[in-house]
Amino acid sequence: MRQTYLEEAYEPFLQHMRNRLDATQELRMESNVPRMTAIVQLIRIYADTGNTRALVDISNLAMVEFWNPEHPKANYPVIASD
Repeated sequence: MRQTYLEEAYEPFLQHMRNRLDATQELRMESNVPRMTAIVQLIRIYADTGNTRALVDISNLAMVEFWNPEHPKANYPVIASD
C-alpha cells in the first residue's frame, strides 16, 4: 500500500520535534519569553528565512502550551461538524 504524503511526513516530523524539544524548552526557559511571544517570533523567522526548524519549534511550543497553558483564557471548545 502506498503511503500518503501526510503519512510519509508524519514520522520524520515527529522525530524532528523530539530532537528539538529539549533545545526549544531550554531556549524558552533561558529567555523567559512567554510561549505565545516565542511562537510569534518563530513565525516571523520562518516568514523571513524559510527555515523549517522554526516550524518544528513552533509545533513544540504549541504542544507544550496545549498541555500546560500560559494563556489565561485557554480552552478547547467542542465545535460541531457540519
